Amino acid sequence: MPKKILIISYTFPPSSKIGGRRWVKFAKYFIKNGCDVKVITSKNKNELGWPNDYEFIKSSICEISFNYPYYLGINPINISQKIMYRLHLFWSKMNTKFNYYDKAVHGETELIKKTISYINEGYTNIVVTVAPFHLATHISKIVSKYPECNFIVDYRDPWIDNKTSYGYGLLSESRKLNEQKAEEKVVSSFDHVVTVSRKITNDLKEKYPNIDTCFHTIPNGYDTDDVSNSIISIKKDDKIRLVFSGTL
Repeated sequence: MPKKILIISYTFPPSSKIGGRRWVKFAKYFIKNGCDVKVITSKNKNELGWPNDYEFIKSSICEISFNYPYYLGINPINISQKIMYRLHLFWSKMNTKFNYYDKAVHGETELIKKTISYINEGYTNIVVTVAPFHLATHISKIVSKYPECNFIVDYRDPWIDNKTSYGYGLLSESRKLNEQKAEEKVVSSFDHVVTVSRKITNDLKEKYPNIDTCFHTIPNGYDTDDVSNSIISIKKDDKIRLVFSGTL
C-alpha cells in the first residue's frame, strides 16, 4: 500500500506566490516515489505559478475557503478600498483573540472538517506548513483524537519571534501572549516539528526544552526538473553572485 500523505498549505499552486513553492516540490517528489498525496489549500485567483508542477498534481488539490476578509489581503489605493479595509480589520479583530492578520485564523471549521474527511480515507500522515500559523493551531485541536496519525508541522518562517512579517509588531500584549500559547500547544501536540533552517530549529528547542517533540531541519532544495541538462560554463573571476528569495 502506498504511503498516504495529506499536505495542508494555505499557499499552493495555482497561486504564484513563493509560499507555495516548497511544498509543491515536495509533493511532486512524494508522488514520483509512489506516495498517495492530497493537498488542502486556500481558494485563490493569482496568476498561475509553477505550471508544470501544477499540471502534475492538480487532481490531488482541494481548495477551501478560510473566510479571510478580502480587503485585508490587498494594499488599498483609493478611498473606498481604505474604508473597506478598516471595516474588515475591525471585523477580524472582533472575531479572533489571535493575530487578526493571520490568513487562516477564521478558517477553523472548514479546515477541520476537510482534514477529518481525509483522515477517514486513510491519509494518516498530515503535514501542516506554516505560515499562516493558525493552520497548525486549528489542527492541534484534533491531534489527540487521532493517535494513529503522524502530525507534522513545517515552519517556513519564525512564528512568535518574527520581527518583520505577519503584523506582529501591531499586536497588543494580550494577543501576543495568545500567539505564544498557541505555538506552545502546536509544538507540544504535534509528533514532529520541521523547519527550513537550523536557526529556527534551535530557537524552538531553546524556547521549549521540556517538550518531548522531534525536531528536524529540512532546508529548501532545488528541483532537478528545473535545471538544464546542458553544461554551464563559468568564467573564473573575482565576482560573487548571491541570489536571495524571501522577505528582507
